[in-house]
Amino acid sequence: MGRSGDYSGILIPYVWPGENYVHTERLRRDHPEMEAQADGSFKVRQKYLGPPGRGNAVYFPPQVELRFVEDPALPAVVVEGEFKTLALWRLAWYGLGDAADMPAFLPVGLQGVFSWRGVVGKTEDSEGHRVDVKGPVPDLSRIPWSGRRVIILFDSDVDVNVQVGVARQQLTRELESRGAEVSWYRWPSDVPPELKGIDDFLAARGPAEVIRQLAKAKKVTRKRKIVSVADAIGESDWKRELICTDQGVVKSILANAITYLAHCPELASMLSYDEFSVRTMALQGTLKDFGIADILQLIGQQQKTGILHLTAKDQEVSIGFHDGNIVKAESSTRNKKDLIGEMLVRAEVITPSQLETALDAQRRSLKRLGDVLVSLKMITQDRFKQMVQLQATETLYKLFTWKTGKYEFEQVPVDVDQDSGIVPIRSRAANHLANASLDP
Repeated sequence: MGRSGDYSGILIPYVWPGENYVHTERLRRDHPEMEAQADGSFKVRQKYLGPPGRGNAVYFPPQVELRFVEDPALPAVVVEGEFKTLALWRLAWYGLGDAADMPAFLPVGLQGVFSWRGVVGKTEDSEGHRVDVKGPVPDLSRIPWSGRRVIILFDSDVDVNVQVGVARQQLTRELESRGAEVSWYRWPSDVPPELKGIDDFLAARGPAEVIRQLAKAKKVTRKRKIVSVADAIGESDWKRELICTDQGVVKSILANAITYLAHCPELASMLSYDEFSVRTMALQGTLKDFGIADILQLIGQQQKTGILHLTAKDQEVSIGFHDGNIVKAESSTRNKKDLIGEMLVRAEVITPSQLETALDAQRRSLKRLGDVLVSLKMITQDRFKQMVQLQATETLYKLFTWKTGKYEFEQVPVDVDQDSGIVPIRSRAANHLANASLDP
């Protein structure tokens, strides 16, 4: 393999069903190196190796026939690792009898939880340099997904391991975009750590229990009714909360879209997935590992309450969650133009002289600026709440432009301030909006 060291082990051939040649392989090493960790423990390094320069590939057991792959009526079970795939292949024939010519399901193996993606080509950047193009591996497109029922079966730590949980969510979105109906395998609550892989669990508990758990797989793909935003706004009595031009035309701004998402009953189905019971976990890392959208969606899906702290260079933002809904969004490093008083002036809600008067009164009374403005009859309570909502949602919107930084989620009680003016925002809905607003 062109490398020094002990490379004894099992060589796993990759043969696509219906083809008669090996297009790649992976080596499972018997004696991989160990790497010392900060806590004194050791971690296995490079247990699996592939040929240099070869990309990720989808694995099927050698006995899988092409007709099994090409039949979308045959359910698929996606698992990480070749040996787990082989274990599921044996399970797929359990109890069917000698006369059976079709398994109960098609096992689909990934080399890692994120290995359905990889380098798929080359292109030139704006400066003419050759750079990698990343995306779903070509093997994924060779499998008919439309109308197919798919169960994602990752290891039992999927609910507490952030990276594995995000990988499952991203794979779910990818397969749904290809027309699949996705479910998640539900692990029993009493699984010991040594049985976290389905191959070990199958050997210890037997095929009957695994089949029962497969039958209980939680469907997460949901059909949603498509609703015209214009029609929904026209039929709702909360349209008074929308920010309009002097001519009464609803402005095309994020705050109005958030108001719509927060109130529209037709979007009730956009609540988070009915996730399994999740234990307390540490959610921290860098934005290079996980994007803002993935972090918000993970917190929303698990209906967590707490504060998400984000930092990038000289910027600091804190987002408050209550039962997975965003209830606060504050920046400790806002520019002067982003302060609520300056926003009111720019929106021509108050004049610069009125702002100076209110700020002077605030310094003397130590009251909140909103309370001062309302007491001086410079603005109504409802109008001030609109502007606070705008300030919070614009803070959220700017987060989606962050490419680097750090995040940490702190599970602490968060009270919903009824006087803040912020309408709770569903994290999943905010992600859909952010993704749409960032599309070129």
